[in-house]
Amino acid sequence: MIELRLPYPPSVNKAFRNKPGGGRARSKGYNAWRKEACAEISLQKPGKISGPYALHIQAKKPDNRKRDIDNLIKPCSDILVLAGVVRDDADCMKVSAEWVERPRGVVAKLEAL
Repeated sequence: MIELRLPYPPSVNKAFRNKPGGGRARSKGYNAWRKEACAEISLQKPGKISGPYALHIQAKKPDNRKRDIDNLIKPCSDILVLAGVVRDDADCMKVSAEWVERPRGVVAKLEAL
């Protein structure tokens, strides 16, 4: 089992922007979060999972606004690939997410299957 603490990501709705003339690009905020999250993961020195895995995300809401828990799944899943913790997020066979009271931010728990 690998357990990682991550900074709270921007929602999927704010992670990408429309490009003039068409297409999508990562937002400045999302790029900044990716850099911060990779640095946090590196400090935690996680192992690696090279095959199928299950992902469970626990997150504390940063404020009292209405939020969709499923908006956290994509950024958290993608950062695990970018940081080299998993080979490919297509290897995720099971994913779940829940709001919790503690800790602050996000905890991603991965289990090899």
